[in-house]
Parts: sequence; C-alpha cells; structure tokens
Amino acid sequence: MPHRRRAPLACVLAVVAVGVLAVPGGAEAALFEADASGSVTITALEHAGGGAGIIIKGFAFNADLSATMQGNAMAQATGMTTILANDPNNMVIGDGLQQSVDIDGTAGIAEFSSAAAFAFVDGFIDVFNTTADPVSVTFQLSYMMTVNTDAPEFDSFASSDAFLEVSVDDVIVYDDFIASSSGREIPGGMMQTGLVTTTVNMVTAPFEFGSLGFAIDSFGAATVPEPATLGILWPLLAVGAASARRQRSGRGR
Repeated sequence: MPHRRRAPLACVLAVVAVGVLAVPGGAEAALFEADASGSVTITALEHAGGGAGIIIKGFAFNADLSATMQGNAMAQATGMTTILANDPNNMVIGDGLQQSVDIDGTAGIAEFSSAAAFAFVDGFIDVFNTTADPVSVTFQLSYMMTVNTDAPEFDSFASSDAFLEVSVDDVIVYDDFIASSSGREIPGGMMQTGLVTTTVNMVTAPFEFGSLGFAIDSFGAATVPEPATLGILWPLLAVGAASARRQRSGRGR
C-alpha cells in the first residue's frame, strides 16, 4: 500500500517566521545550527513459519527542505533518507533505514536581516504478513541530535530545535526533542542528546499489513528584531514549534 505524506507543518512555520522576523536591527549576527542523524535496523524476526510468507519492504521519500534569507543573512538545509538493504523490496535481518538532517543560518548587521531553515526526512519499513500466524519484528533505533544558538547582541535572537519520531501503524511509540534559544536574558548555547540506542517491537497479525515509520526534522531562525517586537516573537516561535510537533504524526498510507 502506498504511503501518503502529510505536508510538515514546520515548513509553513519557517515561511511565516521569516515574514515576522524581518524587522529593523543593527546588531551583530545571530546564528542557529541543528543536526540530527539516526537509523532503524531490523534485529530479530519471530514467526512460527520461520519467516516464510513474510515480506518486508523499505520506502524513502525525498527530503522536505526550506531555507529563506533576507538582507545580510545566510541559511541552508540538507536532509536524506537511505534504505540500507541489498533489496528494498525484500528486507532481512540487518537491513534498515538511515536518516540525517542538517541546518544552519546567520542574520547579520544590515537592517531587515533574518534567516530561517527547515529540514524534514521520513521513511517506512512495511511488513506484509501473508500467513495464518502472527509475526513479531524487532528494530534497533540509534540516533544523535545537536542544536546550537548564539545571539551576542542585546537586540538579536536565535532559535533552533531537532525532533525525532518513530511510529508503529501510525501510532507514535517513541519520540525525542531538543531545543535552544538565545536572546535577551536567554543564554542558549549547545544542547546534545549524545548517542541514544533503544529497541522498538512491531507485531503484525495474520494476513495483515504493519508499518514502522521513522522521521527526523530540524527548524531554526535568526534575526535582529526591535526590542518591542522581541517579546512577541518568543512565544510565537514556541507555540508554532509545539504545534508542528503535535501534528507531525498521521501521515497515513
């Protein structure tokens, strides 16, 4: 069954953020960085028939990338999903998906300078059970995420975050989120998850279809707003990012 992607809400947030963030300012650059990488690997398969009649396939979509700049600014975004299998239509133990996203940007001294970037990648591992016995597939999830911001001047602001999600049959079973903001009285700086490893199990009933979804995204913005505008932007960005996370699931098939 083909997968239908839901348009990531944070793409909209990135465009809106730049429109709002492009306000006069004359301070030194604010910067944001975020990168995340991870993999899901098939580590075990339990089935009364020894796996006969079990078909496992991998699907990868092109990355959704957005980088917008205004004035003296720079932003870039990259992302990729790779199916790690000799045959993506017949995956076996040891095969899996690998993903990565990387964004960064700066807003400089010139008036109306702002930058924003967004990267989203996702893929699926589908299990087709054509037998009269249930099948249990175990996956190992490994990932690292890092975000960093700096806004050294009084009227500068930067924010970045990274988010990871694993779902089984469109139900989120694992997620993680880190964020950093720098601005007036907000130190920001670098946040890291370190290397995280865990397992995810999926059971597919007889003559049924099961799907494991894996997605990573990152979002960042940098600007030099006027002091009166700055107090409005912080809650706007926080609410927008939280809303994007809540609605990220449910892409459907």
